[in-house]
Amino acid sequence: MFQRIEKIENYGKFSNQCIGSPNWGGALRKVNVVYAPNGSGKTSLSVMFRSLKEDPELVNKKKSFSSEKSPNIRLRLEGGRLIKFCNGSWDYIVENIVVFDNFYIEDNIYLITLKKEFGSLYFFELQKKEEIQKIAEDLDSKKRERGKLADKRKNFRRIAKQKGWKYEVDKRYIAMTQGISDLDRIIKQKERERNEITMQQRDSFREKINLYLSCFSDSIEIMSLTLIEGKILYSIKINGQIINTKDYDRYSLKYSLSEGDKNALSLSFFLAKLDMIPNLKDFFIVIDDPFTSFDQYRKLATINKLVSLSSRINQMLLLTHDQYFARDFYKKCEQEKLSLQLTETINGSVFQEYDIEDATMTGITKDIKVLNEYLTKGAKSQTEMREIARCIRPSIEGIIRLKFYQYVNQTEWLGDFIKKIKESTNGSPFYRLKNSLDEIREINDFSKVYHHSNPSFMEEPISNTELKNYVKRTLKLIMEKI
Repeated sequence: MFQRIEKIENYGKFSNQCIGSPNWGGALRKVNVVYAPNGSGKTSLSVMFRSLKEDPELVNKKKSFSSEKSPNIRLRLEGGRLIKFCNGSWDYIVENIVVFDNFYIEDNIYLITLKKEFGSLYFFELQKKEEIQKIAEDLDSKKRERGKLADKRKNFRRIAKQKGWKYEVDKRYIAMTQGISDLDRIIKQKERERNEITMQQRDSFREKINLYLSCFSDSIEIMSLTLIEGKILYSIKINGQIINTKDYDRYSLKYSLSEGDKNALSLSFFLAKLDMIPNLKDFFIVIDDPFTSFDQYRKLATINKLVSLSSRINQMLLLTHDQYFARDFYKKCEQEKLSLQLTETINGSVFQEYDIEDATMTGITKDIKVLNEYLTKGAKSQTEMREIARCIRPSIEGIIRLKFYQYVNQTEWLGDFIKKIKESTNGSPFYRLKNSLDEIREINDFSKVYHHSNPSFMEEPISNTELKNYVKRTLKLIMEKI
C-alpha cells in the first residue's frame, strides 16, 4: 500500500529531513518493524497514519515546537501516487488503515467505541454486508411503498369527508388500510431480520474476543455485548466474578483490572475487530507498542498473533520501544520485511536501517561475530583493530564459562581459568585443556594489552598482520580445542 516515506518535516520530533541512512531511501516493505526509544517520535508516526484516515487536524496538533512552519509530509503509494500534507490538510484520504495505539486503548478499555468508518455498517456486520444491504434495500422500498399508500389513503379520506361518504366501509379504503397493515408487518419482519444478523455478528465478535483473550489471560472472559448509541457495553467475568454493565457503579474496571489485563482486553478487541473485516488483505495496519505491561508469556503470545496477522494483510507498521520484542517478532515473521530505527539527532528524529539481530547480540555471541567478520571484511582503523583485539579474551573466557559452568563462578575470569588448567591433574575437568595451556596464555597475553582495564590501551600500537594471526588462532582454539 505505502511504497515510500519521502519526507516528514515540522511534525512532532521530525523537524527536518526524516531519512538518516545513506543506504535507505525511504522504501517500505510488507512488514516494517521500527525500533523507537521512548521520546523519539513513535507516537507521532501512529498519529500521522491515524490522521490520514480520520482527521487531518491530528497532524496540526503535533506541529513541531521547534519550527514556525506547518507540517510538511510526503508519502507515496504503490502505483506512484503521491500523498501530501501541506497547508494544514491531506490532499488524499486512505480508508483502509487501522491503528492500535494508546488512543485506541483509551477509547476501548471500558467500552468498545464504534466509529463511522465503514459507511452505514458496524465493522462486525461487514461479513454480512451483501445480505444486510439487500434487507436495507427491501426495507427502503417497503417504507416508500407504505408512505405512498398512506398518502393515498389520507387523500381518499379527505375527499370522502368533503363529499359526505362513509369512507370506513368503502372497499377501496379498507383495501388500502389492509395494504398498510401488510406492509407494516413486512417492515417489522425485515427489521427483525436485520437485527438478528447484527446480534449474530455481535456474538461472533464476542467469541473472537474471547479466543484472543484466552491466549493472554486465563482469568478474563467477555460474557455479553450490548449495543447502545454507537458504543458496545460488555459484561465481563474476572476470576469467576461476573460484572454486568449495571454493576459498574459498584465494581470499577479501572481498579479491578491490572494494567496487563487492560492491555490484553484492548488488544483482543482490536485483533477480533480485524477478523470481522472480510477484505483485510487490502488493509494497512499500524501497531504501536502492543504489549505495555505484558509479562514474557504475553509478549510471546502477542508476537505469535502479530506474525499470523502479518500474513493476512496488505502491509504492517510495527512500532516498539523494546528492541528485544522487535527482534523476536522480526526473526519469526516470514513476510518481506524491513527493520528500522528512529534515532534522535540535533535536526530531529530520523529513520535509519537497523540490523535488529546484530544490535541485540550480547556477550560472547557478539564478540565471536566481531572476530569472524574481521577475517572477511577487515578493519578500517587502529581504533577498530583495538576493539577487535579486545573481543579475543572475553570470547575464550565465555566459551570456558559455558562449557565448565559447573566448575567456575561469576567472580572468576580467564586468569583464574588458566590457573585451574595449570594446576589440574588427571581426572579434573580442566585437565583436557592442559595441552592448550601455552596457546591460551599467549593469546591472553596479546589480548589483555588492549583490554579496557589497561589505562593506556588506546595508545598501544597494533599490527593488522599480528591481529589477524591471533584472531585465527582464537577461533581455532574455540572451535577445536576448548
